[in-house]
Amino acid sequence: MSKGRNRKGTAGRVLVWMLRSALFVPLIAGAAGFGQAQEQSNSALNEIAHAKPAATYSAPTAPQAERRAAGGPHEGIKVHGHWVIEVKNRDGSLAARREFENSLITTSLNNGGQMLAALLGRVISSGIWMIDLSPSPAETGVIAITEPKGNGVVACNGLQKQFSSTGSPFSCSTNLSLTAPAIYKGEINQAGLTGPSTLTLSGTGVVPEPSQSSFTQIGYVATAMIVCAATDTPAACTTDSNDYSIYFTSRNLDGLNGDPPPISVIAGQTVNVMVTFSFQ
Repeated sequence: MSKGRNRKGTAGRVLVWMLRSALFVPLIAGAAGFGQAQEQSNSALNEIAHAKPAATYSAPTAPQAERRAAGGPHEGIKVHGHWVIEVKNRDGSLAARREFENSLITTSLNNGGQMLAALLGRVISSGIWMIDLSPSPAETGVIAITEPKGNGVVACNGLQKQFSSTGSPFSCSTNLSLTAPAIYKGEINQAGLTGPSTLTLSGTGVVPEPSQSSFTQIGYVATAMIVCAATDTPAACTTDSNDYSIYFTSRNLDGLNGDPPPISVIAGQTVNVMVTFSFQ
């Protein structure tokens, strides 16, 4: 890093020297060749000193270059997850709307941080996404939203068996859609990617009817991905039964420790969810 800063500082000093030379050498040569008077030389210097620069680019000074170089390595890459939840009544009227941010799960086993590292390191292959809405982190009930693909349907069926056996309220929808950057003109070797540097998950769930207990609030939200071994392509991972679900981000909605309050719901209401991930 120190070498990079010295090169930038040297480049800045050379540029300043070149600019000064370009300004003063013609004046000196003109004075020697044509014997201009001192007053005329002073006038020319004054005009040059007050003239507007021809170019708008300004090379960074050495301190600026050092600040930029020093600042980069100390700024972490953060995963931002922005949630928008709208609860609607059976007649389509809006019952509640909530916006909040979530956090990358990094403390539990098989967490979101590990998932990112494993995806980037080609250890695992990406499968389908899921959104979970629960009354609490204990997940005494769930509104699940998955993609309309093989493992999305399989996941719904598996969750239904799991929650039915405990008598917990449960619903699962397979309408989750993804919006992500696209390959420019369909040719990756032409210009790479196009579009925003975000990933958006959008879907709609239904508040389940009471079972042995009622689903009266959304107090915990999470996103998860079903992943496979790296030998699977992402397309194959959507149907491969040899998979694993890893939670990516989550947020408590309990009104405690700065968390948003829970969202009250009643059976039969629809819940529209949009989660936008950005990386900065």
